[in-house]
Amino acid sequence: MFKNARRVAARAFTLAEVIWVLAILAIMLSITLGLYVEGERHYAKTSVDLDAEREARAAMGYTLGNLRQAMPIYGGADTPVVAPTAWPLGASPSPTSSITFYKINQNSGIGVAVTGTTIYPNELQYSCVTIATTPAPTPAATGFPTSPPLLQETIYDPTCTTVQQQLIIGHDVQTFNVTPLSASAYDVQITTAPVIREDLQNAANTYTLTSTAFISYYQTNI
Repeated sequence: MFKNARRVAARAFTLAEVIWVLAILAIMLSITLGLYVEGERHYAKTSVDLDAEREARAAMGYTLGNLRQAMPIYGGADTPVVAPTAWPLGASPSPTSSITFYKINQNSGIGVAVTGTTIYPNELQYSCVTIATTPAPTPAATGFPTSPPLLQETIYDPTCTTVQQQLIIGHDVQTFNVTPLSASAYDVQITTAPVIREDLQNAANTYTLTSTAFISYYQTNI
């Protein structure tokens, strides 16, 4: 009896058993690694998608907020938007990649210039504003991709000639399109495309947002 027990205790794994165990462990490890890589790729792709949406909404919010405040120069320009101009009735409007309009600048306001039904034109200070894409700066380090264009707001004097200020209002903006529907309504479309890492290049990384801006101070709206 004791002799058989010692014989069983001394028995070791055979080479075939070791190979089978290693093979099973290798399969389990490869499956686990594959799931981890796929999960990490999905997380990275989701992060890029969220960045694209966030950037599009931020740029759209700023653009619409400013465009809605556009107004013609009192006693001068008849329409608040310089370009693109409204299309004639029956014509098919085409999108443009920029928009230029007049706006009361930050040093004055309607509340200062208007008291009841009385308007004080000298209190109104206008700016000419252009919103358009501009190329992003090329990264100094080699090997990194160039970012998509930026959306920039350029503020001019009332004659639209002298630059007074420039602001970056959107990042990773692939396209910016403005379509005039009328003299007081404009469709705005923004597509963002954040830089995506090399192993995800085949995945879509864009987000397109479209909205309509109705200008508050155009004569047909007041």
